[in-house]
Parts: sequence; structure tokens; C-alpha cells
Amino acid sequence: MHIRTLFFAAAILGMLLPAGESLARTSGNARFGYDSQLLGASIDGKWVSCEDLQENDAYHLYRIWGGHAVSLYGSEGYRGEGVMGAIHADHPDEFANEIPGSYIYTVHTEAGAIGDDGPALLAVNFLDSERSWDPMPRSAKSLGTANPAYRSAVKDYLASAGLPDADPDIMQIFRVDLEGDGADEVLICAQNIVKGGCDFISWQPDKPLSSGTGTPGLAKAGSYSVVLLRKVSGNSVVTIPLDLTLITDVEKAETTVPCLHKIYCFADLNGDGVMEILTASDYYEGAFINVFEVKNTQVKAVLTGGFGV
Repeated sequence: MHIRTLFFAAAILGMLLPAGESLARTSGNARFGYDSQLLGASIDGKWVSCEDLQENDAYHLYRIWGGHAVSLYGSEGYRGEGVMGAIHADHPDEFANEIPGSYIYTVHTEAGAIGDDGPALLAVNFLDSERSWDPMPRSAKSLGTANPAYRSAVKDYLASAGLPDADPDIMQIFRVDLEGDGADEVLICAQNIVKGGCDFISWQPDKPLSSGTGTPGLAKAGSYSVVLLRKVSGNSVVTIPLDLTLITDVEKAETTVPCLHKIYCFADLNGDGVMEILTASDYYEGAFINVFEVKNTQVKAVLTGGFGV
């Protein structure tokens, strides 16, 4: 059983354009993964999960066989070219220690192989010979986590969600124009499940969330881990939860495994000009990468990849 609690809410405010003017957005075809974990693809305007890409006969021609040229990106942009190898689970004789049910690959570059121990990079294999695009057309700016306005916003949200006494501990804040409309969104990661200086957890965007030594297996009442989107709506700003773990009382703590969340990066995975949000969700028996799409007035989870019980 995959133990995590994700709440998806509507984002507000579409593209603001002059009267009579429209903005055409067309999607491209690509396959992609992050941190050696296949996430899926964008095929003919549809999101395709890693499971469907590799197992569904409808996408047999698109599955990852190995030897695919990929462009690599870190949180701050382009990092070079590489070749994506086959999915490890498809070759159990070669990858004897592979995690069952996972879709993990290795990228080979001129500098050597990038596997589980390398940097957490986005790998994009463009499928349209006549078209590719920049998956990171706009830069995200990391902000200081002591910002009192954002701390107040997190405190207000936690209070509304059932934790009125929470003292927010913010781990990440990013400002980025996701939709390309000139209006910045703000992404905030906050948690109190582990100490901020914990040596097996990283809050750096280009490093895996957990080092593999495991996250806490027991919850405590009052624990939380959230990724929040702050977005302009008319004359106000709304707070939208993306990844969310809330332990509001002792009874819930006794039946819930705490899940940590983190912001990885922002990337236009399907070439429509709008950048998706990539986050991590780790708990003591699993790790997942989540992709959220921002589209007009909605934000929704469109892909996830990882492993867990």
C-alpha cells in the first residue's frame, strides 16, 4: 500500500491577454525521467504513465528499450547530453538488486554513468524530429526561508487544516513564472517531521530527498510536511496544497506513516510553454516523484513514479 496523503486543489487565474487576442499552446512528444526514475511521457497531447509506457500495448512503440538520446537538466537549467539505458527491471540478470515494480534507468554521459548515486537530473528524450523545446524556459529563484510573510502564510494554512499551534519550519521557497504570463507563483516546502539539519535528508533541489537510510517510521501528533503553491487570484493570493501530510491527533498518528515532501524543480515536460512542478514524497518504505500540471484554473497531479509498499 502506498502510504501518503496528497490533496489536489484548483489553482486560480488563467492567462491574462488583451481583448481579442488568444494564446495557442501545442504539446510536443517526449519521454522523461527524473533522478534515474522513469516518470512517463507526453504523447499526442496526453500524459502517459511510466506503467503504461512500459506495459500497455498501445504504447509499445514508445517504451524505453535503451540507447535513447536525452538532454539533461538540473534545477538551474541545461546540463548536457546523455544516453538513457534500458529499464533495469527489464533485465534482472544484469541488475540483480533492482527494486521490484520500479522503473529505474541509468544515463550514460561522456563523463561516465549517472545512476542512483549521481545528481538528481531531469532527462528528456524528444520524440519529434522536427521539434524540440526548452524544458526550462524561465528560471526559478530560491528565496530565504526566514521570510515572515511566507511564514505567516504557512502558519495560516496549517491552522485552517487543523494544526492551529504549528510553528512553521520552512525548508524551501521558490519564486517562478510557471505559466509564462509575467505573474510569479511561489512554492513553499515546510515540515517538522525531521530536524532541518538532519544528515540523511537533503533540501537541495538537485539531490535526492532521502539518502536511503530511511525516514521516520512513527508519526507524532502535530507533525506535518507540506508543499504549498501561492498564486494570484483576482485581487488576492490563494494558497493551494500540492503534497500534504498532516497528523492532527494521536489516533491518526497511531495509524499513519509520516511522509516527507520536497520541491525538486520546474520544467515544461510537454512543450506547451507552461512549466510543471516536480516534487518528492518519501516515507520509510518508499520514494516517489510527483508531477503537477498548472493549466488555466486548475492544478492537478498528472504523473508519479517511484516504489513503495
